[in-house]
Amino acid sequence: MAIEGITTSQMRRAPRGAIYVWLNSSMSYPRKLAKDLGRDDLRIVPPAFFDSRSHIWDSTRAVVLDHATVLNSEQLRSYEEYTAYLRRRHAP
Repeated sequence: MAIEGITTSQMRRAPRGAIYVWLNSSMSYPRKLAKDLGRDDLRIVPPAFFDSRSHIWDSTRAVVLDHATVLNSEQLRSYEEYTAYLRRRHAP
């Protein structure tokens, strides 16, 4: 039995249509992996996705950070604001 990697496991468990934040701007590997896993629904983006907040608020997608992703302080602040926004939208 093969041991599944952390990224593979994260992609498998990601909510349908989630934004998947890859660790850098090289998108070929994570996009191929997602395709191989049948996860064409994932929107795979680099950490720079969080550099501009304006486009984020147009989305209500869940966000999954790859286990190896490191956000700078501004990206982290944007990520935290977005996830708080999602929690408020989905609160009863």
